[in-house]
Formats: sequence, structure tokens, C-alpha cells
Amino acid sequence: IYMGKLVQHSFLYNLLNLFWPLPKKLAEIRDLVKPLELDLQMRQAVETLSGGQRQRTALARAWYSNQKLFIGDEPTSSIDPLMAGELLAQTLKRFNTVIIASHDWHLALEHFDRVIMLKDGQIAWDRSRAEINIEMLHQFCDV
Repeated sequence: IYMGKLVQHSFLYNLLNLFWPLPKKLAEIRDLVKPLELDLQMRQAVETLSGGQRQRTALARAWYSNQKLFIGDEPTSSIDPLMAGELLAQTLKRFNTVIIASHDWHLALEHFDRVIMLKDGQIAWDRSRAEINIEMLHQFCDV
């Protein structure tokens, strides 16, 4: 797993850091991957990881970028529901704004204040969590 903020450093710095990680950077990454349960995979190539591990690696890279906005397309797919909830909660703490596309309405209602439901590529409704009721969910979800 390599998360070296490539755009912020020269080619030579990035290459050296890839093969001989700086202790400070390695410590930062270790702290970051621990809650993602990726600490044992730190030295593995991404293509050798499982689907869930790859998904968590993508989240780790986003977390490491230290940006204000996170946009994710099914960021918790291939991750078990318990861990998905924990990782989504962590993501919400790390970013000022989080926008995701998800088929998991349970996670959406548990973690987000606003839910936009799409049907056939069109907005079916745009509601706060408090405004959403079981009848609305029945129209679109297996409840």
C-alpha cells in the first residue's frame, strides 16, 4: 500500500520513499491503517489484496489526502456491515463534507442527515433523515 502524497513531492523523493519509507511517514501510515485493519498488508501490492482490503485501501488513501471533501461511489462495498458503519463514521469525522452513492439505505439513514433517492437516473426525492418514513422506503427499497 503506497500513500505518499505524490503530487506534493518530486519524482525522486517519491521513488525513494516507495522503496525506503521515511520513518515519520511510515508511522503516520501505520496509525492510519490500523483502524482499517490493514497493518499486516502495508508492504503488499494492492493487486494482491482482497476486494474488501482494496476498498479499505482506497479509503486510507482518501483519509491520508487530508482534504475537506470526500466523494465516494459505494465506498463500503465489499466490506462487512459492522466495519462499513465504523469506517463511514470515521470518514465523516475526517472530512467537512461527505457525499456518497450507496445502495445501502441502512447506512445512509444511520450516518447522513440528508438522503437523495434516485430512480431511473432522476431524483425521486431529496429529504432530511427526519422526513423519511417507511412508506417512502417501501417504494424503492427492500424493507
